[in-house]
Amino acid sequence: PLRLTLSVGNLQGPPFQGAVTVAFSRAGVPGQVTRTLTRDAVGWSTEFVPDAPGAWDVDVRFLTTRPKAVHLRFTVSEPPVPPWIWRTLLAIAGGLLLARVLYAVTRRGVTPEHPIAPLPQAPPPEAAASEPAAPATPE
Repeated sequence: PLRLTLSVGNLQGPPFQGAVTVAFSRAGVPGQVTRTLTRDAVGWSTEFVPDAPGAWDVDVRFLTTRPKAVHLRFTVSEPPVPPWIWRTLLAIAGGLLLARVLYAVTRRGVTPEHPIAPLPQAPPPEAAASEPAAPATPE
């Protein structure tokens, strides 16, 4: 989409607060889309999505002490890759990712044993003291 933000300033007098009329049209075709804008926090803004590639005209009109008009022309070009190709590739990638996650979740084997064997530990010192000492054998 094309976002158009306008700022209207005055050289003298109070700041302009009135409405601004914006007309978007294909070159040579008058006023296909016309919008009357009121001031917001940034200025006067609107969005427009051209329906076809080619030359487009924008006419901006507003009234201060006398009528004012601005005219500009811009060109809309075709995207290098059609959007449906990107959407198809995105859908395929999403499907493959979902299949991989589901495969990993359903095939994960849970073993009851810990994969790393515990380290051998010495018996606690209390257990060693409570065992009777072996009698010494005479020689």
